[in-house]
Amino acid sequence: MNILAMLLFVVSMAYAESTTDPIVEVTSVEFARSLSLKLRGVVPSKSEIEEIETRGGLDTELIHQWMESDEFAEQVVWHHKFLFWNAPFSNNLEQKRTLLTSSGIYYRRFVSQYHRGLIRQSCSDWENTDVNEWNQPQSTQTSYVTQGGQQVSYEDEGWVWVTPYWDSTTTIKVCAFDAQTNLYNEAGIDCRTAESNKVEDCGCGPNLQWCMNRNTEAIYKESMAEELSERVRQMVSQELPYTDLLTENVMYYNGPLSFYYQHLDPFIQKTQAPTETFPDLDFSDRNTWIGVETSELYSGALTAPGWLLRHQTNRGRANRFYEAFLCSTFVPPIGGIVDEGVSTPDLSLKRGCADCHARLEPWRGYWGRWAEVSSSYISTDEFPSFSQECADCAESGSCNNMCRNNYMVDPAHVDDSPYVGWYLPYVYLKLDQQYHPDDGPKSWVDTVSMDGTLAQCVTQNTASWLYGWSPDEMDSELLTEWSNTFENSDFDYEKLILEMVMHPAYGRVQ
Repeated sequence: MNILAMLLFVVSMAYAESTTDPIVEVTSVEFARSLSLKLRGVVPSKSEIEEIETRGGLDTELIHQWMESDEFAEQVVWHHKFLFWNAPFSNNLEQKRTLLTSSGIYYRRFVSQYHRGLIRQSCSDWENTDVNEWNQPQSTQTSYVTQGGQQVSYEDEGWVWVTPYWDSTTTIKVCAFDAQTNLYNEAGIDCRTAESNKVEDCGCGPNLQWCMNRNTEAIYKESMAEELSERVRQMVSQELPYTDLLTENVMYYNGPLSFYYQHLDPFIQKTQAPTETFPDLDFSDRNTWIGVETSELYSGALTAPGWLLRHQTNRGRANRFYEAFLCSTFVPPIGGIVDEGVSTPDLSLKRGCADCHARLEPWRGYWGRWAEVSSSYISTDEFPSFSQECADCAESGSCNNMCRNNYMVDPAHVDDSPYVGWYLPYVYLKLDQQYHPDDGPKSWVDTVSMDGTLAQCVTQNTASWLYGWSPDEMDSELLTEWSNTFENSDFDYEKLILEMVMHPAYGRVQ
């Protein structure tokens, strides 16, 4: 053996011996520093260190005090952001209610064709003082613009000054047609509803409250994402069972969301927020949150707009819950998915797809009453699970758009036949699964709460946070012990964390 090889051999043996050294206990101050960073995101203060040394170590009472702090709640929030993926979503809330600017003038591009005869055309820069009390122009002028190399004319109403709801300290220029404040047009259309989007004599309402610009839309999206975090804060501060996070029928409002659900949601999502109980908050109250009880149809974070709009399809919603709260994932077979020639449209039966979709299809059904790419709840009054009208028209071949867009009316395979006349989210659900859309995701949470899988996954997620363990590093015996404690405590999250950090396994280095 040459000298270099001998040196490499000695180094490797030394490394091997170092990795098998016995566990070494850390000092009480080192333990406190590590735990404080995990639980609060800060190191202990000088006075806290002195108290720990006086007590002879960090005891349960002091840890409880730390876990009652706002800093602890924010650490739990940070951990759950990785589970919810509650970042602002990218899709637009409703472009027909969005104001753009051109030369410093606000206008609605998608309805300009109904006002000015041209798509995405602002009024030109002249102040119109000839408007009535609702900002409706009493006179206009003809203006010209070059489009496609040709000069075209449009009806130009000019702009008026408006104080927008998002900033009461300023006034902005808004095209007069878009600044209209009347509640109804001459035909009786309610200007506060989506029916008014394509009419000339409805605008954005008083202080533009029926519209939004890009900045306010971003605030709404951020608030919807933050609402999920507020649910976590409430769970921690009120010491609620962890399951409430996923099942409680409460919506949380800050100032922007209270404004949004009152004035903009009727145009957009039809979230069915409890309209008679909106909190009295200013639009600027972004950090003030008030919980309002909803109907039993809601299921905590899983039906919150921030979740529904972040995970826009029912399969996506089910898949994220499966990954984040059941700690499982769908893994394609080795060699990839192979279509073996079975033509059934039912993915739960289709070879090559059934391994995953036999589970995923029933699970996506739990969100069947929540519209995709939306946060709307679709009631059975609006769309019953079975429509005899649509079943009959499917047989005669004379279905209207309502049936064609929402019900199975065009069976193309023998596996479609049992579902003719059924509302599409129910299609391919087997007999024992057809209650899933009506019961909602809360029913799934109840099932996994009782069979232990939710407790096991929450425990694993928390161990990953506190211990830094990857899935393949988990101590199965400890996980089982902690999971049983968590489940038997009625899902007391603080107790689970305390059990973990007070265990001898925590605070030791190898």
